Amino acid sequence: MEALYGHLSFLGIFEDKVAVFRGKPELYRRLVRVVGIPISGLPDFEVRNLERGIPFNGEEELSLLLESLRERGE
Repeated sequence: MEALYGHLSFLGIFEDKVAVFRGKPELYRRLVRVVGIPISGLPDFEVRNLERGIPFNGEEELSLLLESLRERGE
């Protein structure tokens, strides 16, 4: 599975915090790091998106997504 999906990345949830994963949601996931944004402060629609997995391409897109989540969680 790593060979098939290890090049993909997405945001998801790990222990009630936003986390970065490698893989494809629902098929394969490997935790890369926990970002530390608690999901308890996020709107319900963002939590649902994270439960499904939010794909991203590259560090720049990841930074934009995390900035947006931080703003919504305040």
